[in-house]
Amino acid sequence: MEGGFNALAGSPHGYYKYLWWGYKTDTHNFDYFALGVKEQLIYICPRKQAVIVCFGKRWGKIDWWPKLLKQIADSPD
Repeated sequence: MEGGFNALAGSPHGYYKYLWWGYKTDTHNFDYFALGVKEQLIYICPRKQAVIVCFGKRWGKIDWWPKLLKQIADSPD
């Protein structure tokens, strides 16, 4: 998602609540993620029954992890 956090927080496609971000995937569904420091994150995709966890030690080259993780969760089974 272009613009990262600020675009998501002010967007009809997402929200932030209780330290979790909601990421609207279609009309009726949301994925959820929590972001830590140095690219540590948890991504949850209920419709695919998937949980993706990333452990990070330093900042890397990926600008917006949730977009990539949504693509991974949406990939064919």
